[in-house]
Amino acid sequence: MSLTHQEIGLQQKLFFSDPSSAGSTFFLPPGAHIYNKLRELLRKEYKKRGYQEVISPNIAHVDLWKKSGHYDKYKENMFLFNIGEDNQEFGLKGMNCPLHCIMFNRFNVSYRDLPMRLADFGALHRNELSGALTGLTRVRRFAQDDAHIFCKREDLSTEIQEVLSFMDWFYRLFDFDFELELSTRPENYIGEIEIWNEAETILKRELNIFGKLWQLNS
Repeated sequence: MSLTHQEIGLQQKLFFSDPSSAGSTFFLPPGAHIYNKLRELLRKEYKKRGYQEVISPNIAHVDLWKKSGHYDKYKENMFLFNIGEDNQEFGLKGMNCPLHCIMFNRFNVSYRDLPMRLADFGALHRNELSGALTGLTRVRRFAQDDAHIFCKREDLSTEIQEVLSFMDWFYRLFDFDFELELSTRPENYIGEIEIWNEAETILKRELNIFGKLWQLNS
């Protein structure tokens, strides 16, 4: 009988979960070593591929989440709290997108500086339902090799193909196969439908160019 990844984590003293912090992983020294080695590998590869590493805040004022649309569309999945004498509302970040946009604006970038590729290994928090929490695959606190690319429209194809190639290289390095699925506009979407339609068309085209079988995420 095969073991679950949670059982393997305990058996090899890599990681475990505890009710005191449900959805957050406790990495033991061997697990932390593997985690850091993977991050070092990604960090070196990011640098080779022209990414700049940044560190963004873990919390942001609710005004930012309202501006980005996350507060209205994603509020139930956020950790929100009030602090200070004036009881202002803040939220733990569940994604880096709005914070990276703030950084990009501060760079005062010329079109000659594009593309700008920002990478972030910071912790993210999402208020997942307790019944959905599963080992390392569904958690409330996690870090991802998150990056955002700011580029000119005419560079979209090149940048998307580079990202797909990067992903393919990394998985093949560990002899993993993967399946490609395209997530399209959800019912509770943010932004203009024209931009969504254009983005989906571009992504479908680039997936076809990449050449690996893909399907729509149902």
